[in-house]
Amino acid sequence: MQYTGRKMAVCAYEKQGDEMLLDLASAEIIFKQALKDADCPVQYTSCGSVYLDGVQSSFLGNYIELYVNYDVPLPIGFFGNREVSIAQSVKTRKWTGYNGETDVSGNDRFVYVTPTGRVYHNSMDCAYLDLSIQSVSRRELTALRNASGERYRQCELCGKEEGAVYITDYGSCYHSSLSCSGLKRTVYLIRLSEVHGYGACSKCAGD
Repeated sequence: MQYTGRKMAVCAYEKQGDEMLLDLASAEIIFKQALKDADCPVQYTSCGSVYLDGVQSSFLGNYIELYVNYDVPLPIGFFGNREVSIAQSVKTRKWTGYNGETDVSGNDRFVYVTPTGRVYHNSMDCAYLDLSIQSVSRRELTALRNASGERYRQCELCGKEEGAVYITDYGSCYHSSLSCSGLKRTVYLIRLSEVHGYGACSKCAGD
């Protein structure tokens, strides 16, 4: 589904200015081929196949939303249920380009957010988005503080009691592995009108 969403996002770019519209039939063709290429075990579903949901799936606005719903039979009954119902979805922004400029009014500019953050940022260069990873010895940790003046605590995911550790200026944990998910930052570019429940970053988006 993610592959199909990305392919349809590219199609949105290629069809800009064209009278042709993105449609479910095109997505279904890509989806079916992706299932075949990935050798997905669709034979274990109740109907032996999986189809995109034509009612829930949408290509309107700036996003492509795809849904599938299917049932998987259980080998034995469980509390009277013989099947497990599964629903999956993916949402992809159409690849229609971005030139770094806001709209004419400036009221619906692009901003940056992270999956776990609670604020939006006006600049990708904001210190809160730049991890600035540095390696330090464990002996140095007791004297070091992050930008907020807090001590670094052990990461629950990768913390170990030996070897060098990695910290960031605005992080609150020290890490034993550079591959730790706590040292990775996913940043999304979205319209300000699409930001819901986020406050403005005090460093780069404050008044």
